[in-house]
Amino acid sequence: MPEDVALYRVFIATPGGLEPERREFAHTLERYNIAEAIPRQAMFFPVGWEDTLAGVGRPQSLINRDLDKCDYFVLLLWDRWGTPPGGSEQYTSGTEEEYRLAMTHVEDPKHSLKQVVVLFKTIEDQRLRDPGEQLRKVLAFKKELEAGRSLLFSNFRDVPEFQETLRRHLAEWLREHDRTSTTRIARERARVPEVIEIPKTYIAPGVVAAPETGSPDPVSLLEKRAGGVDD
Repeated sequence: MPEDVALYRVFIATPGGLEPERREFAHTLERYNIAEAIPRQAMFFPVGWEDTLAGVGRPQSLINRDLDKCDYFVLLLWDRWGTPPGGSEQYTSGTEEEYRLAMTHVEDPKHSLKQVVVLFKTIEDQRLRDPGEQLRKVLAFKKELEAGRSLLFSNFRDVPEFQETLRRHLAEWLREHDRTSTTRIARERARVPEVIEIPKTYIAPGVVAAPETGSPDPVSLLEKRAGGVDD
C-alpha cells in the first residue's frame, strides 16, 4: 500500500571548477536514497542552479527562490570564488550570496533549513605560495569561518573523499529524520529502545563455567591438575 515519504531538499553551492563534485553529489544522493533513506520513508533531493527554471528577473534571485525551499545546504570551495551576481554590491559572488542567505535561513527557527555544511577541497602547497585573486578570496573566507567559530567546516582531497564525507552527513540527517519525522517507520524506530550489546560473562583462564548459567564453577582446572580434586 502507498506510504508517505518525507522529502528533504539539499542545495549544493559551488563556483566553477568543481563540476565532478557536483555530479557526484547527485549520484551519491541517488544511491543513498535507494540503499538507506527510502526504506526509512525519507528521500534526499539534490537542488542546484542547474534545476532553476528560466524566467524574468535577476538570475541569482531565481536561484535563491529554489534555495528558500531547501532543508539542507552544502557549500564546496576550491580555488575559485566566482563572479559578482549583479544587482547588488553586497556580495562578491553568487556562491557567497547563496551562503549568506543559507546562514540567514538556518538561524531562523521558523525556516525549514536545518543545517549548513561547508567543505574545502585541498589546495596544493605550490598554489598557496602564489594564490591569485580568486584563491585569495577563498582563503579569506576560510579565515573568516575560523575566526567566527559559528560553523565547523572540513576538508576533502578528491571526489571519493567528498562522497564519503557527504554520506556521513546524509546518515546524520537520516537519524534526525528518525527522531523527528511522523512517518510510520520513523515512529516505530523511535519506540524501539536502542540495543546495547552486553559482553558475555568474563571467564578467567583455568575456571570451569557452569553449563546452564555461564557462572564460574568454584572448582578450577588448576586444582584438578594439581591433584587436589579427583575427576
